[in-house]
Amino acid sequence: MKRIGVLTGGGDTSALNSILYGITDAAQQDGIEVTGFLRGWAGLLDSGQYVVLSPEILSPDIGGTFLKTSRTKLAKIEGGYDQARANLQALGIDGLILIGGDDTISVAAQFEGVPIAIITKTIDNDVGANSPPDEPLDFSKIVNYFTPGFPSAARRAADFASWHGGVRTTGYSHERIIVLESMGMSAGWLALASAFGHPDFILVPELSLDYARLREMVARRYAEQKHVLVVVAEGAVYPDGSVISADTTNVDAFGHAKLGGCADVIARRLKADLSAELKTRNFNAIIPSYLFRCGAPTVLDKKIGIKLGRKAEQLLARGKSGKMASVKRSGDTLRVVTVDARRLPRDDEGNIVPKRLDLRLYDSENMCITPEGVEYFKPILGKMPSPLQPAKFVTKPTRA
Repeated sequence: MKRIGVLTGGGDTSALNSILYGITDAAQQDGIEVTGFLRGWAGLLDSGQYVVLSPEILSPDIGGTFLKTSRTKLAKIEGGYDQARANLQALGIDGLILIGGDDTISVAAQFEGVPIAIITKTIDNDVGANSPPDEPLDFSKIVNYFTPGFPSAARRAADFASWHGGVRTTGYSHERIIVLESMGMSAGWLALASAFGHPDFILVPELSLDYARLREMVARRYAEQKHVLVVVAEGAVYPDGSVISADTTNVDAFGHAKLGGCADVIARRLKADLSAELKTRNFNAIIPSYLFRCGAPTVLDKKIGIKLGRKAEQLLARGKSGKMASVKRSGDTLRVVTVDARRLPRDDEGNIVPKRLDLRLYDSENMCITPEGVEYFKPILGKMPSPLQPAKFVTKPTRA
């Protein structure tokens, strides 16, 4: 190979420039030129929307993507696949590296004859396959232990919920009931990561909202400690399966409505039901939104991102196609390995099926993480910190 192409599609993450750095560093050693298409598939449709990449112009310490990104669906563009293939040929591209989530990767099968390597990325951590549900939980059998970008977002989720860098302090100070919203359209991995900041309750989209139970548990916890923190994933659903909050007027090219706002819905409902009983009007919703995906990568995300980029380049340089650079856990060690992309579960139309949260990691009864969940996050977030307790102030002033 003399020239390979690369694009980043879908939502940005903190690890993308680390991946691009790894690709270009390995390609430079192999004497291969790297063409970076701007704005995902949109850049490939326009043969002029590309840049020549090298490790000298990339910083693995900066989040986002140097190549920019978009949510472009080739299937909805008349002649899109033919045009993209023609542009690859015209530019002399011998192989293509796709960096994206399920939507970006799902179209890879349409490029027969073009060697393709895949790197999955999403802060939702929802591309891959869990340990088989009919067998004992085995972390080594997870396909894609995590997707690059997820560790950085997971650290932010924990920090947002914590005493040290999050909303707990204002919750305690003003005796607030706070509902903090995490990203996660259909998977609760990121919401569950907040457990390392010790919220009181966590709600995930894999299980429908039992509002009556939540209201009861919030009231009981508030009576005990005079503040409550609930974390909810943006894709949380009602018992009938409908999303709690979605902007159906804002739909992307893949048909996904923009989610967000379920924290506000839940906070307002709790206020209407509990304000008089708990003698407080301090019910608040906090939606960090894009703060989960922006900023510099963690040390782990940077290190793994570079290794994934190098692995993907090596796959193409050695003539392999249809393979995926992936993260595998063996014991307490994380390794970058090669996986056949066909191991990603797909539906009848060839679309990748999201990897939802393994419910063995979530205690639905108490709306919190299980010991198995803590073990899952161990190589990502480290040891679970001990919960910080504020000083035991006298809550009722004495009178002389």
